[in-house]
Amino acid sequence: MGDHMHSSARVPGSLRRPLTGAVPESPRRGQPRVDVNAAKLMTAACLLAASPASLAIAQSTSSNNPLPPLSVEANSAKKRAQSSQPSSAGSAAPAPAPEPTPEQKAASPYVDPVAPYKVQESGSNKITEPLADTPKTITAVSKQVLEDTATTSVRELARQTPGVTLGFAEGGNAFGDSLYIRGFNARGDIFVDGMRDPGNASRETFAVEQVEIYKGPGGTIAGRGVTGGAINLITKKPNEAYNFVDVSTMFGTDKTVRTTVDVNQVISSGLAVRGNVLFHDSHVAGRDDDVQDQRWGGLLAATIKPTDAFKFTIDYYRLRTDGVPDFGVPFDPRTKLPVTETAGVPRDTWYGDARPGRDFMKNEADIVTGTAEWKVSDGVKVTSKTRVGRTTVDYLASSTEETSISDATLPSTWTATAHNANRLQQTDLIGNQTDVTLKFATAGFRHTVVAGVELSREEVTQQSYQRNGANLPNQAVNLLDPQPLSAAAQLAATPNNLTAPINRLLDTTAVYLLDTIKLNPQWTLNAGVRLDHFDRTDTGPHPAAPNPNNDPNGSRQDTFFNWNVGLVYKPIPIAAFYVAYATSTNPVGQELDATQVDYGGLTLSLSGLKPEQNTAIEVGTKWELFNRHLLATAALFQTTKENAREPNPLGNPNPPTDTGEFRVRGVELGAQGKLTERWSVYGGLVVMETEVTDSSNPRYIGRRLANIPNTQFNLLTKYQLTENLTIGGQAVYASEVFGGLFAAGQVGTAAQPDAFNRIPEHWRFDLLSEYRFSNNFSAQLNVVNVTNELYYDSLYRAATPFAFVAPGRAGYLTLNWKY
Repeated sequence: MGDHMHSSARVPGSLRRPLTGAVPESPRRGQPRVDVNAAKLMTAACLLAASPASLAIAQSTSSNNPLPPLSVEANSAKKRAQSSQPSSAGSAAPAPAPEPTPEQKAASPYVDPVAPYKVQESGSNKITEPLADTPKTITAVSKQVLEDTATTSVRELARQTPGVTLGFAEGGNAFGDSLYIRGFNARGDIFVDGMRDPGNASRETFAVEQVEIYKGPGGTIAGRGVTGGAINLITKKPNEAYNFVDVSTMFGTDKTVRTTVDVNQVISSGLAVRGNVLFHDSHVAGRDDDVQDQRWGGLLAATIKPTDAFKFTIDYYRLRTDGVPDFGVPFDPRTKLPVTETAGVPRDTWYGDARPGRDFMKNEADIVTGTAEWKVSDGVKVTSKTRVGRTTVDYLASSTEETSISDATLPSTWTATAHNANRLQQTDLIGNQTDVTLKFATAGFRHTVVAGVELSREEVTQQSYQRNGANLPNQAVNLLDPQPLSAAAQLAATPNNLTAPINRLLDTTAVYLLDTIKLNPQWTLNAGVRLDHFDRTDTGPHPAAPNPNNDPNGSRQDTFFNWNVGLVYKPIPIAAFYVAYATSTNPVGQELDATQVDYGGLTLSLSGLKPEQNTAIEVGTKWELFNRHLLATAALFQTTKENAREPNPLGNPNPPTDTGEFRVRGVELGAQGKLTERWSVYGGLVVMETEVTDSSNPRYIGRRLANIPNTQFNLLTKYQLTENLTIGGQAVYASEVFGGLFAAGQVGTAAQPDAFNRIPEHWRFDLLSEYRFSNNFSAQLNVVNVTNELYYDSLYRAATPFAFVAPGRAGYLTLNWKY
């Protein structure tokens, strides 16, 4: 996404960059894991491959075959920043431009070239204006921010991004990147290069150029869902101007070893290729040593440009993960806090089982994307993107919920129940997104129009693990000292077969029209409309006791319309003021893997429920300060949801209702870029007020929404002390979070109908430093969670919840080679 056409074509958004076939297959359940010797061997091989002698061959074409400069605005800005020195007196010929450094060759095309914390351009071709002139809050996380904070996954990014919150695999959803944005569930609103990524997997950042978080409803841009916002991962694409090699190797506490390789080669003036490779092996800071995380991945992309007017890019993305999961700790019923807060349970206590055949967590992704771009004329450009892929989520995890706990007894006598959260889910996707970008003037107004069509088919096959045709039994473990189960109990809890599959099929057809109208140099009008047709069918085994509330068979069709409008006023070139209004729709059954209706699932009982309708208004301002190298933003926003699906109280067999109304109001501040030539900053603050404004149960009206911190803050800053040494740090804060199904405290027992389970507020502090030995070699040191703060990612929404324990203090040394 993200190309803009001026006098010359802008490089459009990147595609999904996949990998080579040299990535080892993830072992299946019950097979041995890759041992640490293999990790060391692979790391040593990567270090050897990164040596100057071996890289010299790869660089031979850069000096012998110089290529003409690209007509790309971002790259042009870089070239202007690297302008040649004045010629000597009496000489008419300018001095040749200096050779770009390896870092400049691999720089992101979307950022300010001298302030890489500041993202200037979106990677989406539906956002045609610079971010500073776009009437919407967009939190853009550059590649430099990801590298400086040692962020390796979307989950880690969510921990430190205001307005984004981690959730659980709730309501029957598969475990993966479950996120909330501005108070609303966004687990299905994750995109890669502008196309929906429905696999519900745990996503890596090794092949990501930048992450864009669009705040507020965005039905015209993204289609279904997108109540609080959406996340768009912009992947790395071939660079048509330079050859470069970037190798990073990380060594850290908790047995962390990570190597990434990024290689770009310009084969000829019409062919460039880029490959990214990942190997990652680690445990989790502050948790039991049995909790592990291994990842292998790659992205291989090639751009072919037979003429100046036509370009085709194809890429293949491959990811494999294999780990032992950690589903956290239960709650203390006396205090409504996690047992690690008040019951004397050590923070590293783990209730899983690492023996063969038991707890495991695997993800697989194989995705191919092809993009054709045709510049018909200076004012007309056609882009067609096709994607085919498969994602598999496969896990069995012990999730602890307290059952045998009494206020009158001591914690030493308590037992926790280890439930068996499990899923084998395969998601297939085939989709096409074709749009035409038109630039023209009429009646003195300049238009940039994006008109397009999206077609997609998403198909999910879902199964659960069983033992001899029965559900896996829950197991009681001692709260303070969980011990491995007996051989007989462990055998009973080890699966040996799968349930019959449930098949879910969703076909989506959409058309959209977006227009940015330059009324004059000060005023710009942004507007868009979109029409979606949603057609879902589920088939699977009928329950033994017929019940329309849990029968997986069903179908649903909806056609919905969304629109947006925004007005921008720029009294001076560095400042913009805007007001915007937007809508989105959550159809029944929007989450393909969900088994509960209030979380987007579908059953036979839902024929009468209406789609949820979301609206938002936002008023804000954006300023480019400090020689336009810092983007400062401020916005007031309000999002409302009508026809909200509400679960009935616990034990009520009736299906959810659609009579709820929710509202979120807040203010968001942000800053990214440079204050001085040596001082960079990136951060934000979100303060929200959430409320249930209407409900089928009057008791919940006026409650805050569950599972959301009302205040979040982060500030990353670094300062270049000398030409070689840079130091910095980050502070992250989140206020307390209350549990519940949708309203805080909604879950509970008859004796405690308003029990407020909660996780406390927290501060986290990180340190970073980097020393550059040369343009080709540097070392970076990160210390994450310096104070070893005990905090939690999220809590399960049930009456007997559990909480994910976030990582403790960790240190990482990263060695970077760039050529």
